[in-house]
Amino acid sequence: MISPEKLHALYATMVKCRLALETVGLSKRGTGCGEAAYAAAAADLGRGDTLHATSQHALARLARGAVFARTVVELERATRARTGAETQLAAACEAAQSHKRAKKGRVAMVFAGDAEARAGAWKKALTLAARRGLPMLFVSLRSAGEAPVFLDSETVPVEAMAFGVPLITVDGNDAVAVYRVAYESLARARQLSNPTLIDCVCDGADGIAAMEAWLGTRGLLTPAKKRSIRASVRAGITASPSSASKSK
Repeated sequence: MISPEKLHALYATMVKCRLALETVGLSKRGTGCGEAAYAAAAADLGRGDTLHATSQHALARLARGAVFARTVVELERATRARTGAETQLAAACEAAQSHKRAKKGRVAMVFAGDAEARAGAWKKALTLAARRGLPMLFVSLRSAGEAPVFLDSETVPVEAMAFGVPLITVDGNDAVAVYRVAYESLARARQLSNPTLIDCVCDGADGIAAMEAWLGTRGLLTPAKKRSIRASVRAGITASPSSASKSK
């Protein structure tokens, strides 16, 4: 059971992510860009955990509390160059090995678009995580219809392994589904040092609209509550450092 407070927090983070995308012109009305996956996957990362992501996945850091204006700068940078995914995969593996040696239940999470890293880089990172039992969560975002490069075949089976790492495919526009998968995967990583690959498939649907509908049918998002959350998000952005104007 996910608490109403957590659900509202997920929704608020999704709204913040959407505002960042709109600021740099990367969001179209009525469609989503993975806000649900970013908000939900990173929702339960703790202070000692490490998050690894390239500039194109700066929303993952925003979901964890990064400064809004800094996120906007990163997203703008990502529109000019899409690099660094392979470096982030390697860095996450290194961090996970350090976490395992420390034995403090910490986890490394890495975000990477499926096609951003070569198949060889995915294979290397996933194989290392599986063989050494690293406390890791790989979060891949890809568009529906794209064949994943982290599998030997183009078909994703119902129960799959990606080079020895359990693979869970989930609707990347469904924040509740992503959160549940991430919650369980984080628990396994902390307790057993087991890695998991969460394959978030995004079909362009509006994840925020879906979340509003889901919350609304359960009496958790009245029009007044929706206005209150959105106003709070905007107030928080305005009050954050360097948010008065967009950095260049």
